[in-house]
Amino acid sequence: MNIFSRLSPILFLISSGIYAAEPSVPYQVKAGDNLYRVAQQYLNQIEDWRAVATLNHIKDPLALKVGSTIELPLSKLRGQTQSARAVFLRGEVLIQQNKLPRQALLLNTEISEGAWINTGSDGFATLRLQDGTEVQLPANTQMQMQRLRHIPQANAGQTELKLKQGRLDLSVTPQNTGSRFDVRTPLAVTGVRGTQFGVSQASAKSASLTDVTEGRVAFNNSHSNRNSKADSKTFLNAGQGGMISSAQQMPIVRDLIAAPTLTPENLLIERSPMLLNFAPVTGAQGYRIQISKDARFSEVLFSEVVHRLPAKISDLEDGDYVVQVRSIDSDGVFGLINSAALRVKTTPLPPLAQSPSQNKTVQTGSVELQCTDLPDASSYQLQYSSSADFSSSSSSDTAILQQDRCQFTANIEKTGTHYWRVATLEKNSTGQRGPYSDTSQFIAVAALAVPEPKWALSDTLHVHWAAIEGSHFLTQVATDQDFSHIVLSQTVTEPQVDFDLPPQCTPYYFRLQSIDGEGLRSKFSAARLI
Repeated sequence: MNIFSRLSPILFLISSGIYAAEPSVPYQVKAGDNLYRVAQQYLNQIEDWRAVATLNHIKDPLALKVGSTIELPLSKLRGQTQSARAVFLRGEVLIQQNKLPRQALLLNTEISEGAWINTGSDGFATLRLQDGTEVQLPANTQMQMQRLRHIPQANAGQTELKLKQGRLDLSVTPQNTGSRFDVRTPLAVTGVRGTQFGVSQASAKSASLTDVTEGRVAFNNSHSNRNSKADSKTFLNAGQGGMISSAQQMPIVRDLIAAPTLTPENLLIERSPMLLNFAPVTGAQGYRIQISKDARFSEVLFSEVVHRLPAKISDLEDGDYVVQVRSIDSDGVFGLINSAALRVKTTPLPPLAQSPSQNKTVQTGSVELQCTDLPDASSYQLQYSSSADFSSSSSSDTAILQQDRCQFTANIEKTGTHYWRVATLEKNSTGQRGPYSDTSQFIAVAALAVPEPKWALSDTLHVHWAAIEGSHFLTQVATDQDFSHIVLSQTVTEPQVDFDLPPQCTPYYFRLQSIDGEGLRSKFSAARLI
């Protein structure tokens, strides 16, 4: 006959405080039984006979009636030892278990009850319990698997994690009735049945903090009387956080601080150092940023608490990720969660701009833009605009050109500052572009007027033209129309010039050009035959 035949609830608070009554299991007394022998055979320790005596109002632990039924508290049953395993590791993660020296934790290592797990300054670990619960340990965390048990008589679990320092992020699988799942710190105990929450403990003397993003937890002083009345317990619902310090008995409960807002322009990273930016949140003293390849965040590739924006993140390979950001309030309580898709695209590398130089003044019309070629590039894409953010809606202000060499001719019609940048296109069939280069800019001014000469003949050759304010002039005389053989080149400040040319049988050719105070030059006038 199975002596554990049924479950019956009794009015007894479990340590987590998440229930108002703890289940018990009935036990049918056999010949030769006493409370010491029952405790030794089925309970955690012999001293637990006292709890059975109190529960069943037994005065003499040696006087049990054969065939009678007594109730055994579920929390005192020894049960079967369970284990956990490491499903993701990054950086330094150490384990100490089975009285062995501390050593590096390896992936899929079986972690036994009583084991200590330590993460270094660059460490991160995701542990999975046998019921599917996941426990994450970010950097600088010390935690003990204090109790990992399954009670087959009640199909219930008993899990107790001890957080000495650092933080735990937990996603707890819904627990069966009678189960107990506690996270203990030096100051507090957080009990759950199935939820997503976090527990933080900076040091043994600092405050214990809990934040709940899904479900409900009980959050109480770890030194409170386990048999206290249910209405003295404090519960945190989703969207709430709590704090307990050594100076207070009851938790302080508050709403979680808002999560940062992530905008599309901040969710594409195209260059190193990789930076993530968002608007500061009022009341936040810092932010926790995590990046993972999967939406469950089982494999967290980056996890940091930052206090300045933009946040520098470790270099990631090109690809698609999920980013999760949380604000941290002035007491260190983590806030609500905001997650979004993040894309990293840093290749192929962009060219470097060559000319025009930064902020150079040019004339409207055709402007030559040149940049460095890359050895393995197939083609390049130029973007230029009169808007610094390249958002101009006018087709004459914004254009995208593509060609094989990193040399472009931009048609600039408007005066003012113009911006340009270039990206390399991939060689494969998709032709996807890489990141744009740093933005360069130039200043376009109205094209200078081309002076038109007028002639006067005497003993010398005299030429004059209309004055152009703020300009001086370059005059040239050549023996050929292409001006490949220039015989006279003279710069004048007045709009006129006199030439004394030797006679020859073939004609001379004359042209002139205006030059403004910035050194900009107009086109040469049409060649004139002398």
